[in-house]
Amino acid sequence: MAKKRKIDKAGVARLVEGGQTAVTAAIEAGDVALALEAAVQLELVGLLQGLEGGPHRKLARKALHRLKSKGVAVETPTRTRTAFTLGSDAARVPPTSFVGPPSPEGYSEFFLAYTDEDGTCLLMGHFGGQEGLRGLSHGHLSRGQLRSLKKDLAANGPGLVELPFSEAVGHMLPALEVAKALTGRYPHEWDHFATHIPEGVMNSARLLDPLRGLERDDDDLTGTSVLGTHPWFQLWPVAPAAIEEVITKISNKLDDDSPPNMAEELSAAAGGALEGVRPEWIRRARLAASAARAAGDVDLAQTAAVLVKALETGRAASDIPLVERTLQVQIGWMAQQAMSETPGD
Repeated sequence: MAKKRKIDKAGVARLVEGGQTAVTAAIEAGDVALALEAAVQLELVGLLQGLEGGPHRKLARKALHRLKSKGVAVETPTRTRTAFTLGSDAARVPPTSFVGPPSPEGYSEFFLAYTDEDGTCLLMGHFGGQEGLRGLSHGHLSRGQLRSLKKDLAANGPGLVELPFSEAVGHMLPALEVAKALTGRYPHEWDHFATHIPEGVMNSARLLDPLRGLERDDDDLTGTSVLGTHPWFQLWPVAPAAIEEVITKISNKLDDDSPPNMAEELSAAAGGALEGVRPEWIRRARLAASAARAAGDVDLAQTAAVLVKALETGRAASDIPLVERTLQVQIGWMAQQAMSETPGD
């Protein structure tokens, strides 16, 4: 195993004392590693970003990552490069994006890969939920490794759907903002990955409407009742107060030896089931519409789009059959959990 090259601390100290002029001169003289170490200590973000387009780009990016990890603000520079300036191999490799259905907590597994002249960069993890992002990791792949990954995800990924790259990134952007609001900065894994994405692609992700072309003439929500059996619509959140209302009413009737009417109680409680969770329903429904269209299920995609419209325009929760269905499934799931945790006789 090769030994890590030691940095001349005294040499770095001299460059730090000489400031940016000395660092620039050292780079021109070929003392790149020494100069970049000094640049990190001096927090010369602009100088390091200026090196990203040249022969020292990999070392410069590593130095920028070190600054980000120290909490130094490093804005992603505008990339003016276009597909016409990429190497022929990079230009022929389309970006890759797979996204999975949300967990009960709202997290969707994802895999993103983008290829430029530096190779293929991979970002994977989970987005959504209260943290925005979790379990992020990134790395670099060869062409063969990328082909193997795509083949494996398409064949074995649990519910994963391949989305258009800009569309997948567009669904992730709100989660990135949640993560930044919690920590004060974007995760360094995303910062690294974003340096490989052209600005035009990012702009498309920001502006793209995943519901385009899914408009339907009618606003019939009847079809949403069957969505509760689909993996992309299972165990969506409902207001705890609505669940408590149903359970309390049923318990009271049982105590009074009165037969409870589950359908009646569910219908009565459905009106308040979206209190505090409507925005999350909208997010999940938009993602589900994208996934359904990408999978070729146009009917499901249009039904999800009708659901989004109803949620965004403030339709009462009691008007949406999926809400009552979800409330029923949640209560049933809770009952199963309670029974499984009850010790045997």
